[in-house]
Amino acid sequence: MANMEHIFISIKSVCMQHRLVGKIIKLFKQKGFHFVAMVFLQASEEAALQ
Repeated sequence: MANMEHIFISIKSVCMQHRLVGKIIKLFKQKGFHFVAMVFLQASEEAALQ
């Protein structure tokens, strides 16, 4: 079995607003990364202020 590493990628809301998420994912795939899960979260205002 291949040596696998896990990484965390955070995409800022400005990228979401400019609809760049697909392009960002495409760049990672071109570099040979494989996505096994994606979670879209929006922090509450209270959590963001902390």
